[in-house]
Amino acid sequence: MTVHPRWPWLLLLLEVATVLFFAAVTYRNWLNMSFVFRVLFAWAGVSGAAALIFQLSGTEVIEFDAHKLTVRREIHGWERKREYSVDECRELQWMEGSEGSPRAMQCKVGWRTIKFGHYLSENQVIEILTALQQVLPDVAQKMCSYPAGKQHFTTLGLS
Repeated sequence: MTVHPRWPWLLLLLEVATVLFFAAVTYRNWLNMSFVFRVLFAWAGVSGAAALIFQLSGTEVIEFDAHKLTVRREIHGWERKREYSVDECRELQWMEGSEGSPRAMQCKVGWRTIKFGHYLSENQVIEILTALQQVLPDVAQKMCSYPAGKQHFTTLGLS
């Protein structure tokens, strides 16, 4: 499954406006700043613009197989690949976004929680989980299991 970033337009416009405002204020006061502040503000402006481009241009590839979950983040030819053993993964679920974090899939790997598939819709996650249950039912059983005392794995039965 390949996930292309989909930013909420309001958040995107707010971030672009912030970068532009920061650049305008820096430009207006450039001559009155000391050399250290010029370097600091130039670095902050360039890194802010680069971060915005970085966030908007990447794709994320999520792969399941019988032995591992692979999450690859690709941005302009750079790739960050994370692999997790299916035997260590559990509690795979979709989390509705909140103020500090976007919608995403998450699962527990050992003692830590990993998040991936940011900004996926609920329908897209249902498609992923349905395909996982149909193609790799044993993997789905392991990844969607919960410890005793929590809800148990349920087959969705969607078509």
